Amino acid sequence: MRLYLSKCNDKLNSRDLDTEFISEYICINPKYKSITIKNKNVKMLIDSGAFQDTENEKRITFEEALNRQLALEEKVGLIGERIVAYDYIGNIEETIKANQFLASKREELKPRQLVLMVQGITTRDYIHCLTETLKVASSEDCIGFGGVAMSGRINEIKNKLLDAVKIGLPIIYNNKVKDIHIFGVGTFSVLKEVSKIKDVFSMIGINVNELNISCDTSAFEIMSTMGNVIDEDQERWVKVFNKDQKYVDYHPADLTKENSKKALKIINQY
Repeated sequence: MRLYLSKCNDKLNSRDLDTEFISEYICINPKYKSITIKNKNVKMLIDSGAFQDTENEKRITFEEALNRQLALEEKVGLIGERIVAYDYIGNIEETIKANQFLASKREELKPRQLVLMVQGITTRDYIHCLTETLKVASSEDCIGFGGVAMSGRINEIKNKLLDAVKIGLPIIYNNKVKDIHIFGVGTFSVLKEVSKIKDVFSMIGINVNELNISCDTSAFEIMSTMGNVIDEDQERWVKVFNKDQKYVDYHPADLTKENSKKALKIINQY
C-alpha cells in the first residue's frame, strides 16, 4: 500500500518539515496554498479541498474547484500525478456530478490521473455512487473512497469503509480500474484490515497484484506535536512525551519526520 504524506505546511513550530524529501508521494490541498515544493521529483496528489468546504455556503462550482487546484499546481511549479474530483461528503448525486465534470476534462488534464470520488452515508449509498461513477470512468482512472477519515475513531465509519471495500473492489476490478485511494485514513489497524480483504480476493480469481491501493493522512503532524511516537513493532501510537518536554526533549517537526518515516515502512508492507 502506498502512503501519500499530506503537506499542509512548510514549517512546524518554525522548523522545516521537508515532507517532500521524506516520501516520493505527497498530497497537497488548495486550502493550504502557502506551501512550496522544493523536491521537483516528488509525485503529487492534488486534493480538491472539498472536505474543508463541507458547509453548503462554502461550496464553489466544479470549474472553480478545478481552477483552484491548477492554480496551486502552477504555484508549486510541478504537474500533479493525480487530481481529485470536487466531491461532497454524504451527497451522492453532487459527487456523481463532480465525477462527470472531471471525466469531461480528461483529455485536457492529461497526463494527470483522474481520481473519481465515492461518497455515501450508508454502504448501499456508497455502492450506488460507485456504480454510477464507473459509468464515466476509464481504466486509467483512480477510484477514491471519501468520507471515511474518522474510520480510525468511529466504528460505524470503519465498518462502512470495510464493507465498501469488500463489495466495491470486485466491481472496480471487473471495470478494469486498478487504482484505489482511501482519503484521510492513516490508522494502521484499519489499513491492515483493508489489506487483508484485498488478499482474500486472490481466492476468487482476482489478481490482487494488479490492484494498487493508496491512502493519505495529515494526522502525523498533530500526533507528533502532542508528543506521540509510533511503535513500529506494535504498529500503534504511544504517548512518550508530555507538554513540558516539548522543545526540550523533542521538537514537533523532528518528531513528525521521524514518525512519518516509520509510518511509511509500516504501510508499505500492507
